[in-house]
This record gives sequence, structure tokens and C-alpha cells, in this order.
Amino acid sequence: MEKQGILVYLECAEGHIIKVSLEAMNAAAKLAAKTGKKVGAVLVNNEAAAAEAAAFGADFVVASEAGEYNPGLTIYCTLMMVTFVLIVIGKVIYALFHND
Repeated sequence: MEKQGILVYLECAEGHIIKVSLEAMNAAAKLAAKTGKKVGAVLVNNEAAAAEAAAFGADFVVASEAGEYNPGLTIYCTLMMVTFVLIVIGKVIYALFHND
């Protein structure tokens, strides 16, 4: 069985999802309604905004604090952030293929 979904990276500021990310989430929700796909949201360094993402149409949310994997990520560094995002993408793939 083929699994597909729509993934939206949500950027946060001051504890809330920023407007342009909410616009992307809205577009993903509309596309999902037309195609029957699930919408996943990825939040980095803001687990508190997960409920907000669900309220705007995310079927599942993968949220983690960067420091959970490497305390150095709390200070932005491109290489470390890319590594962290790859870990989050792994969580998203797991969420798409496992219903537990």
C-alpha cells in the first residue's frame, strides 16, 4: 500500500506559528481535502505550538526541541540544524507508515 502525505515545515516566533507558515498550512489542508492525503506538520524548537498546528489542519505533528538531540542547536548553526531536520524527517516518515 502506497503511503503519501503533505508535509509542512512551520516556523515559530515568540511561541507561536508565524503567519506565512499558517498560510502554508491552510494551502496544505485545502490540497489534502482535494486529494485525500494526510497533512503533517514539523515544528523545531517549539513543542508548545503543536496544538496550534493541529487546530490549523495538521493530521499529525512532529515537534521536538533541538536541544533534545544536541544542546548546540539552541545556537543556530546550519550543519547542526540540517542534521536535526533530517532526524525530524525520520520521525515524520515513521508517523506516515505506522498507525500506533
